[in-house]
Amino acid sequence: MVYRGKLSPNCEPCRARGTKCDLARTGCSQCSRRGIVCHGYREVSGLRVVNETDRFSRKAIRAGHQYGGDFGRQVQRQRKIVQSLPVSILQPTLEDVANSFFFTSFVPGSHFGYLPIVSHATALANPLTACIRAVAVASFASEQQNPSMMKAALKHYSIALRETQPTMTSSSSIAAQDSTIICVLLLGLFEALCHKGQANPHNYTTHNAGALALLELRGPELVQTQIGYQLFLQVSSNIRVSCIVHQKRTPPRLLSLHRRMAPFIDPADPKVRFFTILDDFAELQAVVLENGISGSLEVAFSASRLDSRCENMMSTIYDSSLYTTHISDHEVAFGYGREWHQYPDAHIAQWWNSVRQTRIYLNQIILNQLDSAIYEDAEIESDCLDMQLAAIATTQQQAADICASVPQFAQAIHENRLQSNVAALTLVSRLFFPLCTVGISSVVPDSMKRYAARSLWFLGTAAKFPQAVEAAKMIEDKSLDTSWVHIFHV
Repeated sequence: MVYRGKLSPNCEPCRARGTKCDLARTGCSQCSRRGIVCHGYREVSGLRVVNETDRFSRKAIRAGHQYGGDFGRQVQRQRKIVQSLPVSILQPTLEDVANSFFFTSFVPGSHFGYLPIVSHATALANPLTACIRAVAVASFASEQQNPSMMKAALKHYSIALRETQPTMTSSSSIAAQDSTIICVLLLGLFEALCHKGQANPHNYTTHNAGALALLELRGPELVQTQIGYQLFLQVSSNIRVSCIVHQKRTPPRLLSLHRRMAPFIDPADPKVRFFTILDDFAELQAVVLENGISGSLEVAFSASRLDSRCENMMSTIYDSSLYTTHISDHEVAFGYGREWHQYPDAHIAQWWNSVRQTRIYLNQIILNQLDSAIYEDAEIESDCLDMQLAAIATTQQQAADICASVPQFAQAIHENRLQSNVAALTLVSRLFFPLCTVGISSVVPDSMKRYAARSLWFLGTAAKFPQAVEAAKMIEDKSLDTSWVHIFHV
């Protein structure tokens, strides 16, 4: 049995002609322009795995006849033995196919790029194997949109939880191993893959807290290896993003851990620099929420200073993390207007969009505070009016830049030409949260909100990411609650 990778769902006329198919719900536009009836798009789920036993057997027999003698007779005897075996012995299990899919079409380009190295060095009985199996089946079930497969994934998830729990409560040397930390992160990824509706992602948050406890056990030694450093950044980012979304302070335990790690981490690393801004932003949000502050010029100025820090960080970034801006003579395919950005990879695009989202949130605080402020001085009122206009302009520019990050990856997904076998689902998960932020902003033009919704619908349909399609509908209905969308930031 051979796993054939990602196949094109394009309609038959487009595949025959080698033309782009837009996969429109009402029928392919190419077929419509040519006056051809579009019979829909092919279902690729049954085509991903092909039984190649007979073909390889025939090939081997031909080779045996060519060389003659004992080799040819041996090949024919082996073929008879294989043909006599029950079919069930030759069929791959769901877990085998899911595992192949996960490592070839999900892991590359994701935050779990280290997984092949770690899993290769891990014993089969290790809890990491159970966690990988659960997430692999869940990711494959999501891609196939198969409820029965998802039920099987939930059973594997229960096994993974049962096997992981003892390692977390055992000796610190076992609990703090890379594989144990990765287990907890994978359990969080499982929660994201299976999340439905606008429910509170409590289990996802719990897994992040568990991962933080393991980082504390490991201490500074963790960041002295490449994989350990990646795990530190991954857990730290997950927790900080959750705090921003839920308007909570960064946990003191994480701040204390960061100080312990400081001598061993690169302060010029863009992610590390961004963490300090997020911590101050989380503190500001928590103070405003806990004290019910409104109409405060002091809060508005604090948010403005944080926004300036973001802007300064964006202007002093590594050359390797920069992107290229393109201006087209016409509207860009899958774009908003004529401008689009080209990034070295999806990781870098996600980092830039995370900073843009933060600036959108900060400028929303400025607008909220100034809208209800009472001015005792005409000069101060004039300055604050200028600040409001600047906040609106900044928000709209950051939203436009998020939209400009979409065409590069949407076009690659549409043309089925993803580099390095990066899965469409991985790319869409990087764009999901930023586009949701654009879709609910109160000062973004309606045309841009509609673009965000359309992009989520297309990306969700193309990548079989139902949460994106669901979010697109909620943006259109103005009912999207973003308290859950950040879990796909993983």
